Amino acid sequence: MFSIFVGELRGYFGKAFVLAVWLPVIVFAGLGLVVYLWGDGSLETEWQHWRSLQLDEKIVLAVVFLAPVTMIAFVIHYLQVPITRLFEGYWEKWPGLRAVGHKKRAQYQTQVNALDERSAELSLKIPVLKQKGQSVEQQKAELKRVVQYRMVNFPPPDDEQDILPTRLGNIYRAAELYPYHRYGLDSVAIWPRLRQVLPDDFMVRMQELKIAVDFLLLFSLLAVLFSLLAVPYLLWQRAELWMILTCAAGLPLGWLTYRAALTPALAYAELIKVAYDLYRRTLLKTLDLNLPATLDEERKLWEDLSQFIIRKVVPKVEEQWQYVTKAEDAKG
Repeated sequence: MFSIFVGELRGYFGKAFVLAVWLPVIVFAGLGLVVYLWGDGSLETEWQHWRSLQLDEKIVLAVVFLAPVTMIAFVIHYLQVPITRLFEGYWEKWPGLRAVGHKKRAQYQTQVNALDERSAELSLKIPVLKQKGQSVEQQKAELKRVVQYRMVNFPPPDDEQDILPTRLGNIYRAAELYPYHRYGLDSVAIWPRLRQVLPDDFMVRMQELKIAVDFLLLFSLLAVLFSLLAVPYLLWQRAELWMILTCAAGLPLGWLTYRAALTPALAYAELIKVAYDLYRRTLLKTLDLNLPATLDEERKLWEDLSQFIIRKVVPKVEEQWQYVTKAEDAKG
């Protein structure tokens, strides 16, 4: 579901397209061309031919190469949502991958259980140590780390059924469920509207982090695909072993860049949470709704508003929303 956030931020094209899509595509397209020429033994000949060309001829050949590559990058730009969903773990229902998905879910569930057990153990241990007059600073610090890691990396307690088979998917799922558990609102319904009231500087920061995530995820995917295509081709062409091993390095490189993507993804997910914390009431003002006085009232309002947007469910008469009139607004 978190792909809705991706879809909303895909609108800015220039910087995001060049850095997050075009750059990795052009890099791997160039590498693919080199591997192809190396495999059939014509790399040196083609390089000497390139050096002998006039400037205008080089420009024409560069355009011939860059034009289709840019078109491919343009298509990939609009496939960022399914690419992100791939890394989130929405492949587990694909033929042959169900067992892998089930195993990974079970592993993350075991990790969540261990974190919850350790948190409960420390929560019971700290008061006992206090009563004995012993220092509890170390235990408090560990409890804080355990709770924080649990909160940002996995769905909230009682929502373990939403655990996904990848760490990226669980980070995004935790951010997706955050506003519901805090304020009772449905992120699918509210996010496209909340996004419209976010300050420009806040959106710039979100976009920068999203570009970093998109770049690393696409680089990871292309690195793996490059190895899967280049290695069999070089084996078929009976290329040197060192060249085959060099191209095979795309597999571990893909894993490393995916791991690197988790750092900006964590920061991006946290900004999603911050957006709800800081600007949800700004959205209520924009909708001309009276601000609730208590958290219980606010949760009820968000639940009604989410149901109205998703299912057209109108609140009951006694729960009708109170709009801010122009006179009240001016007076306020």
